[in-house]
Amino acid sequence: MNEIVPDNYDLFRQRDADQEQWLVGRPKCICCGEAIQEDSAVQIRGNYYCDRCLDDMRVYIED
Repeated sequence: MNEIVPDNYDLFRQRDADQEQWLVGRPKCICCGEAIQEDSAVQIRGNYYCDRCLDDMRVYIED
């Protein structure tokens, strides 16, 4: 009655597979193509933008 105990590598592989499956269902940023992992994003005309890309597009206007 020996039970197979998962080792750390098995747990890592399972966590990695679960994370990959979660990422597949997330919206992708139109600029960088990465899955948006935050709880919110900006959607403009149906396209999603992540916070990092929005920060890169931000322009400061000086008078």
